[in-house]
Amino acid sequence: MNIELKPGAIILKDLTIEAEKTKAVYIKGYFKPVVGIKPNGNVFVPYKSCFSFAEKEDQGMKALKAWAEHHQIEVFHKSFKRWL
Repeated sequence: MNIELKPGAIILKDLTIEAEKTKAVYIKGYFKPVVGIKPNGNVFVPYKSCFSFAEKEDQGMKALKAWAEHHQIEVFHKSFKRWL
């Protein structure tokens, strides 16, 4: 899956997640962590907005955290529930 961090959005395959519509970023696990992006107004993280980095995981995590910090989005290192 291709993951692109744009100035105002994250693009996952065919899903665009806009920064202003994002409530939080969850990171679950340490080795091969799973990332979940929770939109505003949702109780659970949608399954489509969950991913992990296949390559260059450290660089991807640093870029994702910087993106979230720039847009004032909270990043949590804990388990999360996915919604199908």
